Amino acid sequence: MPAGGKPRWLIVVERDHADLYQHLKQRFRDIGFVQVIVDRREGDRRRRRLRVERDRRRADRRHPPTAKERDHWRLFGYRLVYRGEPVSPLVPSLGAV
Repeated sequence: MPAGGKPRWLIVVERDHADLYQHLKQRFRDIGFVQVIVDRREGDRRRRRLRVERDRRRADRRHPPTAKERDHWRLFGYRLVYRGEPVSPLVPSLGAV
């Protein structure tokens, strides 16, 4: 795990791809800057409009996926999310997954 405690890369696997999730989890188990998770979202949780005194969120963290991201998600069953500083060039190549 990097110094900040959070992995730099997140691999989000579609929930109906359990075999792919297990494979990727095993493949990246010893690489601390990569975390593999299953997509748990079922849609936007903020469906009801509750009266709120003040919204503390500065902005929605989610952004709509690009056409390329949607195609990749459908084709491969996972998404790669970058969360930090670039990996050092001294880190050996991950090779083919």
